[in-house]
Amino acid sequence: MPRLTRPAAAALALCLVPMLLGPGTSHARPESTARVGLDRQQTIDSFYDRWLRNNQVPVGWTGNAATCTPGTTSAASEAATIDQINFYRELVGSPPAALDQTLAAMPQRAALMMHANGALEHHPPPSWHCYQEPFTHNLLSGQPAASGITSYIHDWGPHNLPVGHRRALLNPLNTAFAVGSTDAFNAVLIAARAAGGTTTSGWVAWPPAGLVASPLVSTRWSFDTTRTDLDLTDAVATVSGPSGLSVPTVVDRSARGIVFEAPGDLQPAVGVDASYLVTISGMTSAGVPAPDHTYTVTLVRPDRSVEPGSAPTVAGTARVGDTLTATPGTWTTVGARSADGRWYRDGTRIAYSFGTSYDPSRKDIGHQIHYAEVGHADYYQPTAVSSTPVTIIEVATPGTTGTKTLDLVRRPRVRGTVKVGRTLTAMPAKWRPSATSTFTWVRNGRVVAKGKRLRLTKAYAGTKIVLRVTGKRSGYRPAVIKVRVGRVRR
Repeated sequence: MPRLTRPAAAALALCLVPMLLGPGTSHARPESTARVGLDRQQTIDSFYDRWLRNNQVPVGWTGNAATCTPGTTSAASEAATIDQINFYRELVGSPPAALDQTLAAMPQRAALMMHANGALEHHPPPSWHCYQEPFTHNLLSGQPAASGITSYIHDWGPHNLPVGHRRALLNPLNTAFAVGSTDAFNAVLIAARAAGGTTTSGWVAWPPAGLVASPLVSTRWSFDTTRTDLDLTDAVATVSGPSGLSVPTVVDRSARGIVFEAPGDLQPAVGVDASYLVTISGMTSAGVPAPDHTYTVTLVRPDRSVEPGSAPTVAGTARVGDTLTATPGTWTTVGARSADGRWYRDGTRIAYSFGTSYDPSRKDIGHQIHYAEVGHADYYQPTAVSSTPVTIIEVATPGTTGTKTLDLVRRPRVRGTVKVGRTLTAMPAKWRPSATSTFTWVRNGRVVAKGKRLRLTKAYAGTKIVLRVTGKRSGYRPAVIKVRVGRVRR
């Protein structure tokens, strides 16, 4: 399962704009909510069935950067984006926020401008393509829709040490957001802010106390208080985890909170949770030392496996001299892909048996051959699937009855330049006794043509070509010779 590391394009920018207490603003104090205590399985299920599902909702952007048309996103994408924000708010105990569609035009224009210019900038010059005023927004991400929310929470990069994106989304005072997105950029606007509010605990910690799916957590941790009587200006964090006790470097501090870099590898092994005891000390209240605050973060690695749909199948006659061809299987897990396709003899991988085609040899006679592949998907454990084994038998092809062996006198050759636009010509082998030669052309392990000639079209560029020559004579076993032609140049 991949770690959540910063993609090259997932840059972030932050700008807090006072005028956002405008239309749609509610000054009511938000109701505090206690974090729902999920058990281990519920934590994993929530990760897949809510967080990952939100990320997979198509953006459905209808705009066009070339014509500076902001467009809109699908209702499903908007719902997934606000739900992703509330997913994180629930984890820290902040009340759910509403989606304010009356202000959606502002972040949508911001996302369009970033998309049109391929950059993030809160104060773009008027020379920018698709420049429009006013340009008031809060958060920008180089990832679209719901997937951009996690980049805000992680707040990567040296310019985001105060984790302003994270704090804006998790702040219990922020009660509504407007969102805009293209298929590459995302913008979020704080649409409403309450006059006062807090979490039940009085703290907003990321990651929060309790069980948390490990892909949601980066090494940049933060601890904020919603209590007005506490001062964290001189606060210090200590973390005791699997690697022992450490005093993380505080990278940003204020009276309301601190940001520190957690140590070690935060991706535990499957089935082995990692707990971190965090202690915040050095807080004061009215100039008097306040009690330390301690909480435990337990990281759980999601462990669902890729779900297969149909197993791979193998076609062809299971005999020496013929070719077996595999058709990859299917997967029910969204985003799953097949990889690592290999051929096996009696359960042992056959060396150099890459691709979906395999030519049984005499050493395969009497043995079972099958094709296997592995399904991979982000955040899932890989799953291996196999075709039904076939037993290789020695059956002579029509017109070649008998058990005698053909001797190779001269190897076959290929004439022509291995380059797009050229034609390759097979030069037959010479056998003793004399025999006819048939020709099969193979590209990257797949049969693509039969006959003496192969025209190299653009589709062949960069692929590897092999010529398979089969010698046949009545009363003799077929003899197969392979000629490695090489990689096709452009």
